[in-house]
Amino acid sequence: MYRMILILMALVGVFPVTAWADCNLQQTNSSFGVNGSFDVATDSLRSTGSGGLVCDFNLALLSSNFIYARAESAGPYYLENVEDPSQKVPLEIFMDSAYSQILTTEMQYFSNFQLIGTGGQNSGVSLFMRTNPANVSAGQYVATVPIRWWWAVCRGIGIGNACSGWDRSEGLTQTCIIICFEPGEDQRGPGEATTIIVALKVENDCVINAPDVEFGAAPLVSSFDSIQQRIEITCTKNLVYSVGLSDGLYPADGVRRMQGTANTDEYIKYDIYKGNGVSGERWGNSGNERVESAEADLNPGPADGTNAQQYAYTAKVIESQDTPSTGIYQDSVIVDVTF
Repeated sequence: MYRMILILMALVGVFPVTAWADCNLQQTNSSFGVNGSFDVATDSLRSTGSGGLVCDFNLALLSSNFIYARAESAGPYYLENVEDPSQKVPLEIFMDSAYSQILTTEMQYFSNFQLIGTGGQNSGVSLFMRTNPANVSAGQYVATVPIRWWWAVCRGIGIGNACSGWDRSEGLTQTCIIICFEPGEDQRGPGEATTIIVALKVENDCVINAPDVEFGAAPLVSSFDSIQQRIEITCTKNLVYSVGLSDGLYPADGVRRMQGTANTDEYIKYDIYKGNGVSGERWGNSGNERVESAEADLNPGPADGTNAQQYAYTAKVIESQDTPSTGIYQDSVIVDVTF
């Protein structure tokens, strides 16, 4: 016993402490940032943020620290769309960077290894968030998670369980005989509660599948067959949008043109029409020439985030033109989605 007292006195004498900092609880924010709807639907997003327990001194250096946490409400947890709460992204919260120790309503212990690098300049004890894939509409998503904390941390100078001063949560006591032992379950008191707010912004996104148009080969422009194909578009759930086609690289006289790859001063006029082409409605990129998602030939209406909507079109070579020199003629048309 005498030796232990001398060790503690030497510790205090060599490292005098004139002012001690504290741990406290703060409402904190964590964010997954901005993500496209398809990333949210197919991936598990990860984020790290303060769990609300903030200490103004570094933890887990030489001394022991006893920190516990639990969720105040049983899961499952969800990030909810602030404008449409029926739209939800599943959320899991973990106490370790390996995402193996999930936060539950049972009191759990943070090891000193988990606390390395924590503390100082209002750095909070970290929690680790992960979403599960969900097909949802665009918008701002928020979850509010109440967490209760217990702690006994060395705020002075310490080695192991020997410390010149402890900071403890409300009602927590320890058995101390020169050194202070880990508090038993009946010594931890009521703890202290805070909340963390987790946010995720989901952005609209679309995937476009537009196959090339191949007119093939013919001796005269009047001999080319019309080509009927479909553009497939998959967009964020509940998205209403329109689809346009650019005029290509070489438009003239209100129609599109293909340019000769060898004879660049020669062109073949063509155009693209909605549906089977019978109506003669040109598919363009402005005004009524665009096609609304409600007019899709397959799955019309707002997008559902999963199934492709199809838009039929007919591409025709204009017959009332002179046949140019033989060769390959090409054009490039941009498909755009506006919402």
